[in-house]
Amino acid sequence: MHNRDTAAPELAVRCVPADHPYVARAIGPHGESHDEVVVLQEITGADGLWWPPALFDPARREAALDGADVVHVHFGVEQVPLHDMLATIDELDRRGIALVVTVHDLRNPHLEEDAHHAERLDLLIREAEVVVTLTASAATEIRRRWGREAVVLPHPHVAPLGRIGGVAGPRGRRRGQGRRPLVGVDLKGLRTNTMHAAELAQVATAVTGCDCDLRVGIHAEVLDGLETRDPDLARLLRGWQAGKGDEAGVTVAPHERYSDDGLLDHLSSLSAVVLPYRFGTHSGYLEACRDVGTAVVARAVGCYHDQHACPTFSLDDIEDTLPGALRVALDGRVEWTATREERRAEAEGVRAAHRRIYRQVATSRRDGSVAQ
Repeated sequence: MHNRDTAAPELAVRCVPADHPYVARAIGPHGESHDEVVVLQEITGADGLWWPPALFDPARREAALDGADVVHVHFGVEQVPLHDMLATIDELDRRGIALVVTVHDLRNPHLEEDAHHAERLDLLIREAEVVVTLTASAATEIRRRWGREAVVLPHPHVAPLGRIGGVAGPRGRRRGQGRRPLVGVDLKGLRTNTMHAAELAQVATAVTGCDCDLRVGIHAEVLDGLETRDPDLARLLRGWQAGKGDEAGVTVAPHERYSDDGLLDHLSSLSAVVLPYRFGTHSGYLEACRDVGTAVVARAVGCYHDQHACPTFSLDDIEDTLPGALRVALDGRVEWTATREERRAEAEGVRAAHRRIYRQVATSRRDGSVAQ
C-alpha cells in the first residue's frame, strides 16, 4: 500500500486494460486517484495502443507491476501465450501483489473456436484471489465450471449521466419514415459472433412482419470488402440496397465508426434493437441502449437476458420466436430504462464494491492469508 499523504493509504491498481470506458465507470479513470484507489496509467506500445497488454509482455512486465498493490484483469488476454501468463502470475506471487479477475466473457465473441480463450480463463479464475462478474447467471456458470464464488457487480452506465433520462419507463416509440416503429440491427465490424446472412434474412422477415421498419447498420469499410469476406451477406445487403429492401421496409445504412456521442444519437433514433449475436456473454452495447431508452431483444444465449430483463428469441426458430419478443419490447411490458439517479447510484455502488475488494485482497496478501 502506498501512502501519498492522505488520511488513508491509497491502493495502486494495475488494470488490464486501464484506458477503457468500462474501467473508468466501474473503478475510475486511469492515472487519477479516486476514493483511496489509484488506477495506474496505461502502458501503451509504440502505436499508442494498450494491446497487447504490458502486464504479460516479458519486456514490459516489470514496468507494469512497478508500484502496484493489486492487478485487476478484465479482458484482452485471449492471444497472450500461456507461458507469459504463468510467468506474470509467478511474479505477482513473488512480489505479494494480489490478482483480481472480472469475467466479462465466458465465451469470447471474437473467436469461433473458444478453447484458446477457455484455457486462459481456467488459469486466471484458478489463480485469482477474487473473481468478479457482471450477472448472477454468469456467477452460476463460474460456480459450475470452476467451483469459485464470483462477486456480482453490474455493468455501469455507458452514456454520460447527462444523456440519461430523469424518469424511468418508455421514452416514446421512435418511428421510421413510414411512421412505423424503427428496429435496428447493427452489424458494425462483423465481429465473429455476428449472425449469418440466412439468419439476418429471417430477422428481416420477422421484423417487417410485425409492421416495423428495419435498419441494418454496418461499417462502410466492411461493406466495401464484403464480397470477398462473406459473399452471402454481401448478396443480401446489396440486394436490399438495390431496392428490394424498399418494398419490404428494410434499409441498409453503411456508416463510419461511430463516435461515443454518435452511437448514442443512433441508438436514440430507434424504437428497438435486435442484438445480432450468435453467441456471447455480456454486452456494453445493451447497456448503452438502456441508457438512452431503446429496448433490446437478444438471442436466448449467454447472459444478455440477465443484464436487464430483455425479451429473447431463439436463433433456431427466428420467425416464430422473434415477433413475440419484439412485441414485448415495443409495447412497454418490460421496464427497460433506468433514471439518471438510478444509474448514478449503481455506478457508485460498483466503485465502492471494487474499493472493498482491493482493500480485502491487499490486506490478505500483507497478512499472508488468501482472500476468497
